[in-house]
Order: sequence, then C-alpha cells, then structure tokens
Amino acid sequence: MIIDCAVYRDGARLTTVPKDASSADLSRTVAALTDKEFIWIGISDPNPPELETIGAALRLHPLAVEDMLEPHQRPKVERYRDYVLVSLRAVHYADDDVTTSEINVSLGARFVVTVRRGE
Repeated sequence: MIIDCAVYRDGARLTTVPKDASSADLSRTVAALTDKEFIWIGISDPNPPELETIGAALRLHPLAVEDMLEPHQRPKVERYRDYVLVSLRAVHYADDDVTTSEINVSLGARFVVTVRRGE
C-alpha cells in the first residue's frame, strides 16, 4: 500500500501526489521536477501492481522491482545505471523481544522510493 507520495524542494514538502496516481501521472510529475526537486514514494507491504506502476514511471530495472516485491531479501546494495537499491533489515527491541523488519530504499537523483515490510 502506498503510504505517502510527495514532491520536495530543498528539504521542504511542496505537494502531495495522489496515492492512486497512474504510471503516466507519475512519469509527468517526475518529468516536471526541477534540479532542486525530488519525489519520495513511501510504500508498506507492497503489491505487484503498485510497484510495477512506480517502476514504469521511474524506469526502474525489472530486477530492482522484483527485489522490492520479494520478501526475505538478504541485506545488499545493488547499483543500477541511474540509481542504487539498498535492501536492509531494521531491528526493533521491545522488552525482552527482538523483531526485524525489511526496508528497501531506491535512491536516484530525482526520486526516493522506500518499501517497508513487517512493521
């Protein structure tokens, strides 16, 4: 599920992008970004149509989209032509219990996509 999608400039939130934006809408938003702007899309427990839409709009490699969809990825850093994909685990401590969750971050010059699982 897309939790949030917004455009930022110089660290300040400018505008919110509809969570149900189509690939074409996201592509137009990305194409209209200035050099000082980027789009940040936050996703929790993703489904294939959401990530395929985002992947098409941001021109993410199919293997990167697959890695973001597939749970239980090992921690790693994958470099692609225009961006990097980081897969990692977050550790949560509660009393005597320790749990982990997964986080994937795709970082390009004009976008950040964060995918979280298990929170």
